[in-house]
Amino acid sequence: MTPMKFELFDERGALQKTRRSNRSRSRRPSDGDAKYVEDYPQNRTLHLETRAIKFNQGLSAALFTEEHLMAVINGSSRRLLEGK
Repeated sequence: MTPMKFELFDERGALQKTRRSNRSRSRRPSDGDAKYVEDYPQNRTLHLETRAIKFNQGLSAALFTEEHLMAVINGSSRRLLEGK
């Protein structure tokens, strides 16, 4: 079961981010949905919309590891901070 909203706090207890989803609990994951992440310190809101999910596309399982995901996120964050 996917939570509809959760909040992330820093070590001082200050609210840092809120994530919410508009997908109803009854919908299938393959129907698509939208997620919103509000980053309060950066004053940004990320809108992530899934329009279609296709299964078994022959992608390497290595793409879905935690290490690969962290590398992609860190690289994207670095480029964003550098203004690229």
